[in-house]
Amino acid sequence: MDKLTMALNARRLAGFTLIEVMIVVVIIGILASIAYPSYDEYVKRGNRTEGQVFLSDAAARQERYYSQIDILTTLKRR
Repeated sequence: MDKLTMALNARRLAGFTLIEVMIVVVIIGILASIAYPSYDEYVKRGNRTEGQVFLSDAAARQERYYSQIDILTTLKRR
């Protein structure tokens, strides 16, 4: 092997250059700025659905309770 080949091999094994790392950081930043708002909306939509299910369940329980109380009140009046 000559000195040029050895120098190139050493350069390849040395790691990443600062510019390469900066380019990767910029790309990750761009992807994150695009993905985060979509993720945030997805989470809000999921929480909204969960809240609607909870409120529907609470409303059904209240209706059952009040219908049972009404039946009991009607039976007591007789």
